[in-house]
Amino acid sequence: MIARTMKCYDCKKEFFEKMTNDDYSEYLQKRRHAEKQGVEYGWFCTNCADKKCVMCKIGRVTKYIPAKKDGEIKKKIPTCQNCFDRFREKLGFDEEISPELLEPLPNLTHEEWMEFIEKI
Repeated sequence: MIARTMKCYDCKKEFFEKMTNDDYSEYLQKRRHAEKQGVEYGWFCTNCADKKCVMCKIGRVTKYIPAKKDGEIKKKIPTCQNCFDRFREKLGFDEEISPELLEPLPNLTHEEWMEFIEKI
């Protein structure tokens, strides 16, 4: 485990982030691959990452979609308005649930979202 100085792409602050050599190599590889495609790829601090849409990782969170498991709401999916509109019908989410009920629930991570999409 090595502490590396990482600069947040959003807030431009520098943080010491503990990363293994494998994790850092994977980050650099993804960054180079994205830059070859003309896409900017950056690291986000925890504060900024929590404000990003889980689906597209670009937009700011404006709405939450409840994630149901066994008929019960277990987590919430933070989404931007575009992803919310696009996936609302696909996920079978009809009713509007008040934000107060969803607030204490944990957020779905991007990795969990990607696993879910692969299953569909």
